Amino acid sequence: MYIYLYDSFLKDGKHKPQLSAYENRLTDFGIFGKIVRITRFTNPHRIIEDEARRGAKTIVMVGNDDTFARVISRAADVKGLTFGFLPVGENNSVSELLGIPQGVEACDVLARRRIEKLDVGTFNDRFFFRRISMVGNAFDLVCEDKYAIGPQGRESEVEICNLGVPSWIDEPTPGMLKPQDGKFTMFMRPSKKSFFGTKFIKPSMVQVKKIRAKFARPVVVSVDGVTSKEKHMEVQVSRKKFKIIVGKERKF
Repeated sequence: MYIYLYDSFLKDGKHKPQLSAYENRLTDFGIFGKIVRITRFTNPHRIIEDEARRGAKTIVMVGNDDTFARVISRAADVKGLTFGFLPVGENNSVSELLGIPQGVEACDVLARRRIEKLDVGTFNDRFFFRRISMVGNAFDLVCEDKYAIGPQGRESEVEICNLGVPSWIDEPTPGMLKPQDGKFTMFMRPSKKSFFGTKFIKPSMVQVKKIRAKFARPVVVSVDGVTSKEKHMEVQVSRKKFKIIVGKERKF
C-alpha cells in the first residue's frame, strides 16, 4: 500500500495541474493511494508509524527538498518501509541526485521500484540525508574520537556530506558520491584576507564516520537546509540504512 505525503505548499493552485498529472499517471499504474497532508508542525514519525501499522509499505514524499529533509529527519528509522519522492516546484536538487525527473516521468521511476539502501546520518537528536554546513574560525572537529581537525584561526567553510558535494568543488570524484559506503566526506575550505579582498585556499577533504565538537560560542549550523545555533554537535553515520526508490540517472 502506498501513502502519499503532500506538503502544505501544494495547496497553492499553481501546483494543481502537476498534482493532477501525477495522480492520473499513478492511477494508470495502479499505485495511487491515500493522501496525507503535512505541515512544518507535523510529526512525520508518528504519522508514518501509524500508517505502517495499517499496512503501508511505501511512503512517497510529494514536494521539494524541504519536504524530503523534514520527513527523513524524523522518520528515517521507521522499520519495514520503502520511501519514494515526487518533486514539485522549485528547490528540488535532491530529486536530481536521486535520478528522479520533474514531471510525470517521476511516476515512471516510482512504478519501476529500483530500490537502493542508502546511508543516513545523525546530527544530535535527528537524522539528515545530504549535508551539514557551517562557517567559523575557532573550533576543533574531533574525528573518530582519535584526531582533531580545525580551521586554526582562519575563517573556514566546513561541509560534512553524505550525498552531494559543496558548490565550490569543481570536479567531484567518484569517491565523493557514495551514500552507501558508511562514511561521510568532510570538506574544509579556509579563507585568507588581504588588501585585495578574501581569497580561498585549496580545500582539504577527509572521509569519516563520526565527528563531535563543542563550541565556545553558539555556531550557526545548517542541516539539510534547516539552520540553528548549536553549542555542540555529535555527527555520525547511523547503523540504520533507509530504502528509497531511485532512477537510473542517479548521481551515485
